[in-house]
Amino acid sequence: MKIACRPARTKLAANAGHDLDVLVEIHAPEPPQEARRPPLCLVPVVDVSGSMAGGKLASVKHALERLVAHLVPGDRLGLVTFCSHVEVPLPAVEVTEARKADFVRLVRRLAPLSNTNLADGLLEGLRVAGHHLPEGVRARTIALTAGQANAGPATSREALTSLVRARAGAVTLSAFGYGADCDQVLLSTLADVGGGSFASIDGDDAVLTAFARELGGLVATYAADVRVRFVPLAGAPFEDRLGDLLFGGMASTGARIAVPARGNGVAIEAGEVEVRWRDALGREQREVTPLRVDYVDASEADLAELAEVVRARDERLLRIAQERAEAAAFRGDFPSAARAINEVLKSCRLMPRQLLTVEGSKPPPAPLRRVNRRIHPTRSRAQDVAAD
Repeated sequence: MKIACRPARTKLAANAGHDLDVLVEIHAPEPPQEARRPPLCLVPVVDVSGSMAGGKLASVKHALERLVAHLVPGDRLGLVTFCSHVEVPLPAVEVTEARKADFVRLVRRLAPLSNTNLADGLLEGLRVAGHHLPEGVRARTIALTAGQANAGPATSREALTSLVRARAGAVTLSAFGYGADCDQVLLSTLADVGGGSFASIDGDDAVLTAFARELGGLVATYAADVRVRFVPLAGAPFEDRLGDLLFGGMASTGARIAVPARGNGVAIEAGEVEVRWRDALGREQREVTPLRVDYVDASEADLAELAEVVRARDERLLRIAQERAEAAAFRGDFPSAARAINEVLKSCRLMPRQLLTVEGSKPPPAPLRRVNRRIHPTRSRAQDVAAD
């Protein structure tokens, strides 16, 4: 584990206190050579029926965005969605950076619609994954669903099992069930018949752990339940939880800490960053990194701040605000949801400041109906707000 602690400014004006933005980046090592997997054709089959509305579909989107980052050249990737009908937004194609970006854009556009034609969704996923499959490539279809089949050529457990048994072969089928009301017995049976595995998903971290466990090293978890604790020299400590960190992955978070006044020529540790996580054997690990700054004459002090450090802090604050907004929107309190976002947007220095307006009881834009906890975002959450 490599931990880097970067202040927005390292040379501070002497004889004055400061508010200092800090960026923490955590890098996991690449998996050992002997653990590298053979090429894979991965086709998620995503339930976009009404039963996936709210946090279920948001969790699927988040998991798929993080998952695709771990596919490499030689792998293949597709996407199938189903509600009353089935669509193939992306046929199975060889992975490139451009196609991974296309996949992410398609996933972000998914929205819940109508009924649950699970049968046709599974059959199309198996077909897409096995179509023109190159030799030596393992094909896996993963159904991400609430498991409430109520449309299509088969809806009963027996009929669905027969369909999968007749079509599964070189392509395996796994099933991840979302929600306390999902038919776990059905999905477990389908996964067993399809030669895959079943997992019951109750959150973002759970689905990533399921991917890592069930796909045999595709996204092997290096560190579980990563927590970053900022302990400033002045002021109270606070903590941010980053979830699981995968082999070869990077997690980051930003914060603002208070730094006390010191005389010219003094160098101090303005605080420390403590990172805790559980390793592959479940053992608690801890590493501490100091935050060092120098006090100089005002004429020599850093005036410009590192943009990526300030942006990381803004993203963290906006992510927290989005979680509060999500809770308010779930209660139907859309004005409070918009206020939660707007209060943070007003303080963001490096992000668009297009504020949200809510008229009457009209639901606000999509960002208030989802929580995007991207470990290493390629696009800021504020840009998502502005885009919608």
